[in-house]
Amino acid sequence: MRSAAKKNSMGYRAAGNKQSKAGLTLLEVMLTSGILLIAITALLYTFVNCIFLNESNKEELTAATDAQYVLEQVKSLAFNQIESYTPPVFTNLTGDIVSWREI
Repeated sequence: MRSAAKKNSMGYRAAGNKQSKAGLTLLEVMLTSGILLIAITALLYTFVNCIFLNESNKEELTAATDAQYVLEQVKSLAFNQIESYTPPVFTNLTGDIVSWREI
């Protein structure tokens, strides 16, 4: 005669039964952990690249603003004063000193 073991709403047998399937196997846990590890690694890689891109864009904007400042100064000079114009030395870029002589 068959035992009358009742199944719960998920279709699994009660925990006291030897044929219970209520848990996850080690393979399922390892596979899920691997997928999560790959997803977290991809997100961290993207986050770090965004930080570097942000810093690069900030320096590019600073350089463009400095160049625009010099061009506006030259634009306001009379033609005979352009030759004697000495542009300022900018030190607001990280690790770089930009001057007219380096260009």
